[in-house]
Amino acid sequence: MTLRDYAIRYGFIVLLVGLIAYFAIAADGFVSPQSAVFIFQSVA
Repeated sequence: MTLRDYAIRYGFIVLLVGLIAYFAIAADGFVSPQSAVFIFQSVA
């Protein structure tokens, strides 16, 4: 596989992980059990 193939296949996942890491550092309470419960309730 070429670098382009990896970017196409895994680019969104890398972006998502990067955003989660950024907000975990920048926002207090982003990575908390209460936040996870709120997200799961919103999806259900």
